[in-house]
Amino acid sequence: MPSRELPALKSREAKITVRLSGDLIERLDRWIASQKSAVGRSEAVGRLAEMALDHVAVSSKPKKFSRGAEKAAGMAGDMIDCLGDHTATRDDREQRKTRLLKGPGEFREMRKKQDDARRRK
Repeated sequence: MPSRELPALKSREAKITVRLSGDLIERLDRWIASQKSAVGRSEAVGRLAEMALDHVAVSSKPKKFSRGAEKAAGMAGDMIDCLGDHTATRDDREQRKTRLLKGPGEFREMRKKQDDARRRK
């Protein structure tokens, strides 16, 4: 007798087992009945999870940097432009500004390590 093969999962899909109370199952079944097309419980739970995550604005893409950090860097750059040495050449001013905004190499390494540690949590 050939072994039964499971359908291939789409990329990054996973099976998850969940325990639901009787009341929650009844509510889920009522929600399924209200849908235009017939869906199974598994599909219904997936759709409801997507709707809930969309509602709380959780992105499926990993978060990079906060807008606050970008805004602060922009404001700092503007202030450096105002206070900078206007007698220096444009290249020198840009180089000084970059060094001030990025900071010394050892600080950049320290920030990178802190960011990596935060991401692992």
